[in-house]
Amino acid sequence: MKILKRLLFIVIGLVLLLAIIGLFLPKTSRLERSITIKSKAEVPFELINNLKEWEKWSPWHGMDSATVWVFSDNYIGKDAYYTWSSENKNVGKGKLTITDSKPYELIATTMLFDGMDAAKADFIFETSGDEVKVKWTLESELGSNPFFRYFGLVMENMVGPDYEKGLAKLKEVSELKAQGPKIAGFDAELKDFAGTNYFGIREKLKGEEIGAKLGEYYGLLMAEIKAQGLQMNGAPFTINYSANGNTFDIEAAIGFTGQGKENGIVKTGKLDAGKALTVKYYGDYMNTGKVYLPAFEYLSSQGMKATGAPLEYYITDPMMEKDTTKWLTEIVFRAQ
Repeated sequence: MKILKRLLFIVIGLVLLLAIIGLFLPKTSRLERSITIKSKAEVPFELINNLKEWEKWSPWHGMDSATVWVFSDNYIGKDAYYTWSSENKNVGKGKLTITDSKPYELIATTMLFDGMDAAKADFIFETSGDEVKVKWTLESELGSNPFFRYFGLVMENMVGPDYEKGLAKLKEVSELKAQGPKIAGFDAELKDFAGTNYFGIREKLKGEEIGAKLGEYYGLLMAEIKAQGLQMNGAPFTINYSANGNTFDIEAAIGFTGQGKENGIVKTGKLDAGKALTVKYYGDYMNTGKVYLPAFEYLSSQGMKATGAPLEYYITDPMMEKDTTKWLTEIVFRAQ
């Protein structure tokens, strides 16, 4: 009995010692890994910003083929999320949410593992010439429990190798995608189109009227989104129905999250999700038309055809960037 008592005291002493040491360990832990990719920043950015693309590079998506993945209706950009559920103890259950998305600069996420506090993971993009450095961080709050704080000491060995594996795969997939097609000399890619609800104002305009009218209409659309308590979803865009000489049937549009109501000339619409050819056009808006015919021809060469009117997303704010050669417009040709 004396031996058992001694052993019990020793065990209690060790537990107390570990608890005391734990109180002096950091309350937070941080992990960071990075890799340099030979591509433009938008290539790895879009592989991360679109949650359905994670299966192509994520170190965890292939761990259990029986894992159940559930995606939000909008699975691209801010507020997009997925949940997972697996009987594999190394996968478990949880939820990942994109909390912020700044094109080609930052994607912030939170990861909530079942039974644990949320962790914060960011992807930071630093462009240099024709390369981009992608930095992947993980920050965890370890709380007041002194024993939980020991996790911070082993996180490098537990999670670090997965981060390295994921970034290596991201590099491989990104550099392969960077070799995609050229349309009228501009980078293009066949990829998923998320679809969206939108407010729009449609009118037939002369070429010289388009710039001023779009500026006016976007102001009305943003005011309507704010008035209805909705959230803007993505960059402003146009739906380009047809052109007859110098007359263009065009709709100024802005996507939103939620349920909106029509109000006067502001109409509601919906763009369905599907496949699309996206061309990254740089230059003055008046010259986007030179992309259209080569894009249609490329789709035909791939056994596909365009569905619906082409879309032009105005990524660069011309009020902030005066050099028209740096204006980025993503021209989207929905296809099947």
